[in-house]
Amino acid sequence: MELIFKPQFLRDYDAITNVEIKRQLAATLSQIERATSPAKIGGIKKLDKYGRRHRIKIKLNEKDDYRLGLLIQGNRVWVERMLRRPKFYGHYRR
Repeated sequence: MELIFKPQFLRDYDAITNVEIKRQLAATLSQIERATSPAKIGGIKKLDKYGRRHRIKIKLNEKDDYRLGLLIQGNRVWVERMLRRPKFYGHYRR
């Protein structure tokens, strides 16, 4: 699948200081890129009420609990946001 990074995701990524979270994120993005369809992406869950938007959990412990926000359209995956859990769901309530 083709990955497209939105500018806001890049800012979110730069704000993350935990190296282990960034390592897990890199592994997740690699897995998405190798997938042949959205169904083959591990840990993905469709966000109800938001059409083609999905999320993947990236969690080390209670403090480092992030969500990766994706928009999937055909063979393209837009990586939208990478936020801590409470902020992520607050962002998608808008």
